[in-house]
Amino acid sequence: MFYLKLAVNNIRQSFKHFAPFFLVSITTFMFSSITLLIMLSKTAKTMGTGSFALGLAYIVLSIFSAIMCFYSYHFFLKQRNQEFGLYNILGMNKNQIIWLSTIELLIIYAITMLLGVVFSLIFANIFYLVFVNLIHYNNLNFSVNSIAFVINIILFSGIFFLLELVNIFKIRKTSALNLFSNQSQGEREPRGNIILALIGLLAIGYGYYLSISSAHLSALTGISRFFQAILAVILGTYLFYISFMTWYLKFRRKNKSYFYKPEHFVNTSQMIFRMKQNAVGLANITLLAIMAFVTIFSTVALYSSNNSLVNDTYPKNSRIEFIKIDKPKEAEEVINHNVVQSLKKTYPNFNKNFAQYKSASFAIPYNNQKNINVQPSFVANAYAHLDKVASIEVITQKDFRKLGNKLPKLSKGQVAFYDYNQNKSFSFSGINWLGRYYKKGYTIKKVKNVALSNMGIPAGILIVSDEQTLADMLTVYNKNTQRKVSYNYKAFADLSNKEQKVLTDFFTKNKGQFTKQGHTIYTNFTTAKEFREEGLKMTGGFLFTGFLLGIAFLLGAALIIYYKQLSEGTQDKRSYQILQEVGMSLKQVKKTINSQIVLVFFMPLILAIMHFLFALPILKKLLLNFGVQGDRFIYTVSVLTILGILIIYFIIYKVTSRTYYKIIER
Repeated sequence: MFYLKLAVNNIRQSFKHFAPFFLVSITTFMFSSITLLIMLSKTAKTMGTGSFALGLAYIVLSIFSAIMCFYSYHFFLKQRNQEFGLYNILGMNKNQIIWLSTIELLIIYAITMLLGVVFSLIFANIFYLVFVNLIHYNNLNFSVNSIAFVINIILFSGIFFLLELVNIFKIRKTSALNLFSNQSQGEREPRGNIILALIGLLAIGYGYYLSISSAHLSALTGISRFFQAILAVILGTYLFYISFMTWYLKFRRKNKSYFYKPEHFVNTSQMIFRMKQNAVGLANITLLAIMAFVTIFSTVALYSSNNSLVNDTYPKNSRIEFIKIDKPKEAEEVINHNVVQSLKKTYPNFNKNFAQYKSASFAIPYNNQKNINVQPSFVANAYAHLDKVASIEVITQKDFRKLGNKLPKLSKGQVAFYDYNQNKSFSFSGINWLGRYYKKGYTIKKVKNVALSNMGIPAGILIVSDEQTLADMLTVYNKNTQRKVSYNYKAFADLSNKEQKVLTDFFTKNKGQFTKQGHTIYTNFTTAKEFREEGLKMTGGFLFTGFLLGIAFLLGAALIIYYKQLSEGTQDKRSYQILQEVGMSLKQVKKTINSQIVLVFFMPLILAIMHFLFALPILKKLLLNFGVQGDRFIYTVSVLTILGILIIYFIIYKVTSRTYYKIIER
């Protein structure tokens, strides 16, 4: 009972030391619980990929929670070393100190679970409303699933158990004298290894190079390069702060005209003396900031591009597609007879036309060369080298014009081409198609009533002179591959909601199957509205995930900054008092303090923005896998992301810098 009263009294009297750890524990518990509650809701279960994104977010938040709790608790223990040392001098042995700190940790755990559950219940409804608005879900059906809290309590029980082990280890390994004096122990001056500094700069440069030079790669192969760039930049960032910054500060110290000014003398000396400790923290802030940039940018871009993707895939609001058919005429008969007749049974005056065309899709080699060379060796294993493959959809000029597109007459052996990605030219002058040469006569800049596919590889529409050319290309291609290519047939029309309902029932009844000349052909009917809703479920889930993770990463950065200001303020207070006593004015002291705070705060942000800007080329490539393209759109989203995070970061700066000033001026 004595230890319980002492523990409660300690928490009450020293709450300012306990508060940051309370805040971290409760906030991370709340974010994790809210994510789980929404992931387990009935709404999320209908989302498919979007639900997977929430599951991924929970895993990331779990790891992040553990890291931030350990970081916060480590700092918390360091702040209390002197207090524990005093207990030891007053007669308490290490086992008693451990027991006292264990009771305190149990109290913190209980309060964290209680307040975490309460705040989760309060904010979960708000977050759920944000979530359903993002995915445009109208049927609000949110109920609290107790399993979410059970899972999260088990997770945090494990985290707090590990914190207890850290607590026991730290107290047991430290002598009584060190317990009392450890709080004020300084770091030895780091060496600032020039070789490691150069390695750090080279690693960052290599990561930047991987991103910038990704323009010629396909979006699919860009994934592996992206992870290589991440590893290089992470290594380079740590070495930049640990070795390069130390070397740079020592280099500035050698410049006597710069160093022997009061504000530079104090600031440079302090930064060198504690750079080993500061370096890791500054690197962590930089990496958390860039994680926030990339996460928020990617998910906002993905969500915002949904309408563009719908418009490309559905030139009209209703789509009928036949996949892998041998006789396109049969598909045309299904549209003009079966489909139209089903509509006329309900609406006798129905007279809308379907924009329809046949095509065939091929994988071809592409190396930015003048002529595309389709050889048997490539066709036999077309997707073996994703960085050298492109996709083309071939249609006839007759169908292309019938869809309402303008095109000069193509002669035999002549082709025209439309590039899906209008921001980067898929350029060639001709195609050698397995021994037959087709010369490109025209480049088309705009098409209508054609479904466009935003792909992760170079792709486009190839228009040929006649049906025989298309048939010949198909025949000779299939002779050289086991992955046979067949015709596709698409039809589009703008139908009313009631007409769409008639076709939905018709295709459901027939299971999308029609018998023609003794064999079955398969088709499906979809609408732009359904596609948009499915897209919003996926991208909305990703955006909500990005929103949660972005906030978590920024809170992590804010926490590290706060602890840095708190610890450095405590250490610097006595130093600045001595400087004032030996003649430095209060104005000079404040100028020195401001210089150091600006360095600690804004150097990580500037480096994070640099990382983000250099990452944009490869991020654009990766977003192509999800159909996101358009330089103006991507750059607009990136600028808005930077501005948003700058505002949040500046607020963090204003709030946490007050802590430093208050400690110094106290």
